Amino acid sequence: MQPYDFQSLRFVVDSDGSYHVRYTNGDRDFKYRFLNCINMKWLIVFYFPPLIMLIGSLLYYFYPPKKINLWYGYRTRLSMINGDTWTTANGFASKYILNLISIYSIILSITLLVLRRDGLIHVFYNLKNFFLITMFLLSLLILLSIILAELKLNAIFDSSGNRKK
Repeated sequence: MQPYDFQSLRFVVDSDGSYHVRYTNGDRDFKYRFLNCINMKWLIVFYFPPLIMLIGSLLYYFYPPKKINLWYGYRTRLSMINGDTWTTANGFASKYILNLISIYSIILSITLLVLRRDGLIHVFYNLKNFFLITMFLLSLLILLSIILAELKLNAIFDSSGNRKK
């Protein structure tokens, strides 16, 4: 058996946009297709925005803001009244955002796998529109987490920031 000659190892993009690793050894040609039906642009469009949101929500969950500030944290009129409302609001908001983004990422992954398996990925060939849809859905999830956090705060605190009895 001859050792591998890495000079004959090539990265090939076919006309259908799929990626291959091609290794040529004399009269033998090996072609390994490692992305079937989907190219790297799709992976970026599908996973980059939710991945950034997931990393941000994990940071927000594990490192919540300690003091009321104008730069970082869940900032609404009710949440910034006092330290108790601030801590409670940021705790709820971080949990809601983390849970919603995690669920969205799982649903997105399942959708990608089903579309890829069934050969229907071509339905979303316009990457710009799909990217806009992804960003719109992520914005809706953030809005939903704000609404849920405000409802929870209004159930716990009165308008002056005191806990309801």
